[in-house]
Amino acid sequence: MNRFWRRLVAAGIAPSIVVLGLTGCGSSSKGSISTTTAAPSGTTAQSGTTAVSGAPTGAPLVVGLECSCSGPYASAFTTQQPIINAWVAYENAKGGVDGRPVKVDFMDDGTNPGTSLAQVTKLVQDDHAIAIMDASFVDSAWSTFVQQHGVPVIGNLLSSALMYSNSDFFPEGQTIDTVSGAVAAGAKKEGVTSLGVVYCTADAVCASFGKAIQQAAVAAGLKGPFALKIPDAAPNYTASCIAAKQGGADGMFVAGASTQWEAFVASCSAQSYTPKYIAESGAVVNGMLNIPAFNGLLTIQNNLPAEDTSSPAIQTMIDAVNKYSPGTVSSPGWGPFSTSEWAAGLLFADAAQAGHVGSNPTSAALLTGLYSLKGDTLGGLAPPLTFKQGQPTSVNCWFYLSIKNGQYTPLYGNGSFCGSSSS
Repeated sequence: MNRFWRRLVAAGIAPSIVVLGLTGCGSSSKGSISTTTAAPSGTTAQSGTTAVSGAPTGAPLVVGLECSCSGPYASAFTTQQPIINAWVAYENAKGGVDGRPVKVDFMDDGTNPGTSLAQVTKLVQDDHAIAIMDASFVDSAWSTFVQQHGVPVIGNLLSSALMYSNSDFFPEGQTIDTVSGAVAAGAKKEGVTSLGVVYCTADAVCASFGKAIQQAAVAAGLKGPFALKIPDAAPNYTASCIAAKQGGADGMFVAGASTQWEAFVASCSAQSYTPKYIAESGAVVNGMLNIPAFNGLLTIQNNLPAEDTSSPAIQTMIDAVNKYSPGTVSSPGWGPFSTSEWAAGLLFADAAQAGHVGSNPTSAALLTGLYSLKGDTLGGLAPPLTFKQGQPTSVNCWFYLSIKNGQYTPLYGNGSFCGSSSS
């Protein structure tokens, strides 16, 4: 199971939730690893935050990062710590966040709810973290606690249902509840007239997401959506491909792991069936680049994809990660979705700057900064972000990325598309 499906299963997404997209515009051991990295100055500011000249001074601004970095879903987070470490070093190299050094305390809950609550309690009460970054599959264990203590959760696990349903959570990109509508909009934009869906049988979440895509396709005006369940492992998917072809689907979304994607596409290619394939960001792996049938694949991305090196903000991120966490960009865990972790850091920095936390290092000041952000794109890495006090934030905007001639290729410029207006 790949990164997207691990996160989707953990989020417990149901079709009644996912279809909401139609309506809106190296793992550590359990415990804390404190990271406060000072580095030479001279890098360029990436987001909307104004760089502060000189070395940061005063006590550090502490951010807690709660991660399911070990346990059954550990492979989803292999680049989590290296990217965040690079962001910390990058911020401190250019003067810190609002003049203060930033420090991230990492916690690994091993996907254990009791452990996770205990760790977040320590981060808030003992470490005095003014924000939490969420990379935990058991974030529901502590969501009430942090909200009661007025500590905002800033980004990272965009597939968590709490990112769009809890007003104390602040997403840095598209939230999972809007993906189905984005898939349908992308299909229509690419000229698909009938969007087919095949989905895995081993987990009910696959069927739920597949049904949501069907409903979204109908709402987008696509005719006769074809849906078929397929086994997780089979010698081939020839029968399913023939059925999809006979069903008239000229576009196809596979709700399953990347291994199923690859096997299904291979079987369909052998039958001379080559629909437009559409995928969610986390279902795309670099191994697809060298498979001819994936040429032209359209993917829906939560943030500006990390492969869009035409963006100065992406290039700044890559340069910083190469400098402070060498080897990460070339590792198997790096992909189009790697922007999300970096963008979460930038969202903290922009909110801290806006809330003047340098002179008032509290969660309350950080919240003031978050609510003051209006259409913040984090230097182009995110859809426009605006947060309203007391209201959860569903982000119904996304980016497009394609595979063309063995390379990731941004589509339609590097701006975001929102809701039905993008179709």
